[in-house]
Amino acid sequence: DNPPMSSSEGRHFEKDIADQDEGYSVEDEIVTGMSFLKRFANSDGAPQVVFLCLIIALSFGSTIGVVPAVTTDRFARLNHGFDGDNECSSYSSAEKPEECREGSNDAQDCSAFSSL
Repeated sequence: DNPPMSSSEGRHFEKDIADQDEGYSVEDEIVTGMSFLKRFANSDGAPQVVFLCLIIALSFGSTIGVVPAVTTDRFARLNHGFDGDNECSSYSSAEKPEECREGSNDAQDCSAFSSL
């Protein structure tokens, strides 16, 4: 069984390996957080891909989160016979009529189906 290497032995081992390749040094491979961000920001395409993913995530969040909240009352009135004077959103969750709950479920189902 070999004893574990100390940190200084490990550094010497890395330098020995680095010396075998021309123009390669371990220091070149040590990348700090800021140098990674600079390289990432200056690269071709990477920032644009991140921006595109952010826009897609926001659009899915808006579709799945906002659309059901807006259309719940409409589904409750059209599909489930809700005829109250107030909108479904004006009721708290404890006192919400059954028609509004079913309309909310329909709105969420339609939103999820449309995002696929």
